[in-house]
Amino acid sequence: MANKLLVLIDGRSVYTPLYAGVFWDVQNVLLADVDRIEVISGPGGTLWGANVVNGVINIITKSAKNTKGLLVEASTGSIMPGLGSLRYGGQVSDELSYRVYGTGFKLGNTLETNGSASNDNWAMLQGGFRLDWGLSVKEQLTLQQNTYAGKPNPDASTTPVDSRGDNFLIRWDRTVSDKFSFHLHGYYDHTSRDFNNDFTDLRFRME
Repeated sequence: MANKLLVLIDGRSVYTPLYAGVFWDVQNVLLADVDRIEVISGPGGTLWGANVVNGVINIITKSAKNTKGLLVEASTGSIMPGLGSLRYGGQVSDELSYRVYGTGFKLGNTLETNGSASNDNWAMLQGGFRLDWGLSVKEQLTLQQNTYAGKPNPDASTTPVDSRGDNFLIRWDRTVSDKFSFHLHGYYDHTSRDFNNDFTDLRFRME
């Protein structure tokens, strides 16, 4: 089943045990920052850990040294009144690169076949940064942080969900030889979803 996948963003799990799946409505990654998406099918609990029944999807973003300069995106339309992204990347030194970004959108109501509008509009804002520091020729340290807030409404409810969260990740990569390398990473992830029906999912995760 599709909800039995472990989904990672740069090694950070975005799986939620609330319904054994992923809240895709709050996973906003700039498309220009995506380096590759690894898809591994089949059971993989021994290698990847819990929740890997049908496979793993790992979204890997680009290093900050590969996203230098200014990126601006904007669009508007009848269904999406507004969408915009702003990102800037640069170098502090030859060894230290960074990028900061902000993105947001507002979706309008979907039109039914009879011409009436569904009550499924929502808006989201997200921002964060990434630092990549070359400690040596064979070592690299990465720091990432993201914060988001919005009112997703995937079920066309009269009261959209109040959703917010933030996360922080640190990763150390070391190349030992041409045939062997390893990395260590840890992260903190806080998510909150208030369904406005006397039910709130508040979750903190550290790994």
